[in-house]
Amino acid sequence: MKNTRRILTQAELTAMRGKCSNALEQAIFETLRSCGCRVDELVHVLREDINLEGNQVHIRKPKKVVTWTNRRTGEYESVSNPRDSILDEAAVVALRVYLKTKDFKPGSRVFPRTTRAIHGMVKRWASDAKVQRPEEIHPHTFRHTCGTMLLAQGVPEPYILQILGWSKSSRTFRETYNDPPMDIVKDRVLKARKEASESTKKPG
Repeated sequence: MKNTRRILTQAELTAMRGKCSNALEQAIFETLRSCGCRVDELVHVLREDINLEGNQVHIRKPKKVVTWTNRRTGEYESVSNPRDSILDEAAVVALRVYLKTKDFKPGSRVFPRTTRAIHGMVKRWASDAKVQRPEEIHPHTFRHTCGTMLLAQGVPEPYILQILGWSKSSRTFRETYNDPPMDIVKDRVLKARKEASESTKKPG
């Protein structure tokens, strides 16, 4: 079955990034993009969960956790697992700038917004950036995009499972993250061909 979930291209991410209106929005954008966390996980991140020097953020299990069984496959799906996730350099820079804007006490939420407010924020970025089909874009789109990009970049599946908080691989996981957009495919193919070409030029 072909994956029909909406994935953001690099061009769309760049356009939406430019529509963040302040340091808080920039930090939310980069954290969603880099970690692929769920929006209800994002709003529970505390100051002590963020380790900028180690490029990590601890994702907590929300107080209200939903679990379900995939009716089509019969597989159990775990909706949220506590874990450590990765912050790339763009996320570290955005968070460092934002964290300087106020004095965060231990135990305080880093992103003091409701999940509904963040949904509205993402919808506004998509609309203002004039991306295609903006009505299909929501915070979870960043999660699908993160997993797809990691897989396309050659990150082993067990690592992606750990970063995204999946308890195990499943058919749902493979359907969700196995159909990257063409710009990711092109970048990966051209990079592989360049590396192969350079290796053949090296003296044996």
